[in-house]
Amino acid sequence: MPMQQDAVVKVPRVPRFRRIIGFLVVVMAGMAGAFLAGGYIKSPQSAALDSINIPVQVTATVERRALASTLVVPGSMTPGTSTGIAASVPSGTERAVITSMLVAVGDTLKPGTIVATVSGRPLIVISTSVPLYRDLKDGDNGQDVSALQKWLQSMGYLPSMTGVFDKYTQESVAALYRDVDQPAPKSDDKKTMVRWREFVQIPGDEGSVTSIAASGAVLTDNLLVATVQTAPDVVVGRASITQAEALKAGQGRRA
Repeated sequence: MPMQQDAVVKVPRVPRFRRIIGFLVVVMAGMAGAFLAGGYIKSPQSAALDSINIPVQVTATVERRALASTLVVPGSMTPGTSTGIAASVPSGTERAVITSMLVAVGDTLKPGTIVATVSGRPLIVISTSVPLYRDLKDGDNGQDVSALQKWLQSMGYLPSMTGVFDKYTQESVAALYRDVDQPAPKSDDKKTMVRWREFVQIPGDEGSVTSIAASGAVLTDNLLVATVQTAPDVVVGRASITQAEALKAGQGRRA
């Protein structure tokens, strides 16, 4: 009996280029699936970044009002004019020493103000058309006497207007000293007199104290009782033609 042989099944052979194409199709399909899956799956960091871009509705109260326009002009400030107040050695003393300072920085000096006492005598602000240049005693006359009488009258006193340093003028001078709590100077015959060194005049008749000497200071040629600013600070700016047209005289400024 003849021997039976195993049957052989032959599988059709797939061409090589078709296998390559098939492989590529499978790979591309896998990549496409991974890409689509990545679009739906996000890391915590990505989710946090996306939440930042989520619009948040904010509400606020709206006010309707006119806005003030601002005009900026660059400029520079120049300090106002200042003058120094000096004192002479009072009569009967050997040197000028500030025994008391009666004003402070920032105070306003005006006629009738006592700046300080120098060697025990007052230094009073005065405003006369003819500055005092000599001591005045009973019977003296001249333009300086007339100027003193006119000033005393402007301060509310009642001197005679004779141009003579008479009894009524002396009484007005004595009243001035009483009002500033200082004893009036006396001449040898015990009558009220005026010592010109006890008065000081400042330009413009009024000013603001910017510096003072210390009590106890010995005054020399270079040491002043006080410094007074007699004119305000000046701001100088440069504006364009358009800005200049918007500016008005007397318009306020902001530092």
